[in-house]
Amino acid sequence: MSQFIIDCECVIEHDGKLLVIERPAGVHGGGLLAFPGGKLEPKDGEGESNALEAGARRELEEEVGIRFEGPLHFVASSMFPDTKLGVLCVAVIFHGLCEGEQPVLNPSKREVVTTHWLTRTQLINHPLCPPWMKRYAKVLGS
Repeated sequence: MSQFIIDCECVIEHDGKLLVIERPAGVHGGGLLAFPGGKLEPKDGEGESNALEAGARRELEEEVGIRFEGPLHFVASSMFPDTKLGVLCVAVIFHGLCEGEQPVLNPSKREVVTTHWLTRTQLINHPLCPPWMKRYAKVLGS
């Protein structure tokens, strides 16, 4: 595997709770919880000083319908083989703190089964939380 795809994920936190989505069946991580995110696209680097952050913001808007204007901070990255596509996947996780009112969500029916606002503990203990999200939630809490 010598080709890469880059997956940019955006963890939005409001009032101590993290926004998570449930992915539909048939996609990577289908039926599991995930942070809003997806593949970096060439347009994410056009005119932007940070293509990864731009990709995370775009995916957040596409998947849950919110345009987050606040600062995003790098949390973690990991790499794993995507055996379905036959490439290596680099996952880059960003975190943003949402002040004021909880954002009104408008989830994509194609990409999101449901949304949840969960505390770190609720996320870690959720039966649909995969091991990699548990690791990210622990890093966010430190």
